[in-house]
Formats: sequence, structure tokens, C-alpha cells
Amino acid sequence: MRSRIFMYLFIFAALIAIYQYMNTKKISESFIAKEEQLRNKITALETKAEDLDQANYALSSFYLPENDAATAYIENQGLEVTDVIVQVEDAVLGMNKADADNALVPFVGIEGKMRINKMRILNHKWIVAEFTDGKYWGEVFLSYEINEKKELSLATEKAFLYPVGN
Repeated sequence: MRSRIFMYLFIFAALIAIYQYMNTKKISESFIAKEEQLRNKITALETKAEDLDQANYALSSFYLPENDAATAYIENQGLEVTDVIVQVEDAVLGMNKADADNALVPFVGIEGKMRINKMRILNHKWIVAEFTDGKYWGEVFLSYEINEKKELSLATEKAFLYPVGN
């Protein structure tokens, strides 16, 4: 009888060992699969980050402080780039009046007064701006020039109004 007890204990111990082995193997495979998924996500995020860096580099060349040729042109005129940026932004946004549409926007506000709310100075001659009346909005392409007397003149080149969806 003692030999049967040892045999049953041995079989029971063998079954527990097999169970532990299989459970550990499943857990290990699960961790390996999760690790692979996370590595794939990291690779995808790194690719997106590289794409964003390239897009940011492309956009930064269309921004006055990052545009070397435009900054050199402005400095050759005897002006400071930061002063020009402030002067242009103040002039464009200063045309947003409480009781009238912005004169640089060639559309009349329907829901309110047309105001320029965002702008980007591309180089030493051009500006792109976004305008809205609260419901309708669009974009305008402006040109600017600073003469020898350091006076700023602005002109609207092109503009469009986005259609409003239902």
C-alpha cells in the first residue's frame, strides 16, 4: 500500500509539474506577443515622428524667422526681423475694428464682422491669414512692403470663403 501512495504522489507531482510548465509556457508566449505588439507600435510612432519632423521642417521654411533669404533681405534693408514681425502683426490685427469688417478681407460678414484671427508671415513679402465672422470663414493671401521711410503698406492679393456645410 505504501508503494501505491508513493506512485499516486509521484503521478500527482508529475501532473502539477506538467501543469506549471504549460501555464508558464502560455504566459511566456503571451508576454512575447505583447512585446512584439509594443515594438511594432513603437516603430509606427517613430515613423510618424519622423514624418512630423519632415513636415515641420518643410513648414518652418515658410515662416519668416526661419527663412534665411527673407531675414537677410530684411536685415539688408536695415531692419530687425522681430520688429518687422511685430509691425506687420500689429497692422493686420489692428484692422480688426469693433464696428466694421477688416479692410483686408474682401468679403462682408454675414453673421458678424469679418475679423482676421490667425496669420503666418511667410517671408519678406507675403502673409497668409485666416478670417471669420463666427460662422463663415476663409483664408486670405496678403502682400506687404516696407518702404525706405519704414512705412508699411498692405495689399490683399487673393482670398476665398469656405462653403458652409449643412
